[in-house]
Amino acid sequence: MNRRARTKSSAGFTILELLVATAVFFLLAVVLASFASSTSAIWQQGIAHNDRRTAAMVMLAQMGRDLRNASLPADFNGGRLDFVINPPGVTHVMPQAIFWLAPSATVRTNGDQAVVGYFVRPVAEGTAPAIPKLCRVMVNPGAPNYPATDASANWITDAVLDANAPASQAGNYAGQLAENVLGLWVRPLDQVGETIRTNAAGTAFPAGAFDSSEGYRSSEGVTYQRALPSSIEVAIVVIDARTAKKLTGAAAERPQTSTDDFWSDIHTFYNSLPAPIKKGAQIYSTVFPLVVAPKANAPQ
Repeated sequence: MNRRARTKSSAGFTILELLVATAVFFLLAVVLASFASSTSAIWQQGIAHNDRRTAAMVMLAQMGRDLRNASLPADFNGGRLDFVINPPGVTHVMPQAIFWLAPSATVRTNGDQAVVGYFVRPVAEGTAPAIPKLCRVMVNPGAPNYPATDASANWITDAVLDANAPASQAGNYAGQLAENVLGLWVRPLDQVGETIRTNAAGTAFPAGAFDSSEGYRSSEGVTYQRALPSSIEVAIVVIDARTAKKLTGAAAERPQTSTDDFWSDIHTFYNSLPAPIKKGAQIYSTVFPLVVAPKANAPQ
């Protein structure tokens, strides 16, 4: 009797019990795999966000250092470069480009006033889609492409940018500041923080453009002759490296011609991005005061 009981109690699991246990095991495995995948995706998104933010902060910090040193030529009659946004000789505008003089020359044999500027250009290497790059151009005085004295239309041209900031492998990546910048927006602000829209004569600047050689009228009606804006607002749209691999070169990935509505232009572009690109894109902006700009209520 005892032997028979012991034999019955030592019997193994039934097939039904094994099937139930297996099903529970696989269910737990699926739940754990899904949790791990979700956690990994969140982790990767966090890394991408930090990468974008770090890159944007570095770019804007460099631009800020350069802009705060912006100056005007000492000899206004010499035809030297003034402070210009979207000059007529430049087509590398996505959708804006900005150039000025600053005492930043690295070779000072012919003076310290170098040409400095920023623009975005798509650069294609091989058969891969073009990568949009934020470029910083710097031309020392005395260099072959330095726009010393010339008509304003020839101060900065595509030829100057191609020679000094090709941002390509063939050009040793000269001028490349950062990759994966979809667009650059800049607007000149007057002494009360309003957009500068007209020159000193009261004529409207072309949409998205500015030329300090024409002076400007502030929103308060004060006229400034051949003067720097009080400050410059800058915005960039940046994507992370993983998102950049999804670029196809489609027109929707590139900002169109700018209008007079700074933030509307930016948000229109951002909201029209293809969904996979928009998911990995972020807008960053800031305002930089110009040190030698005229103060409020001090017409020149």
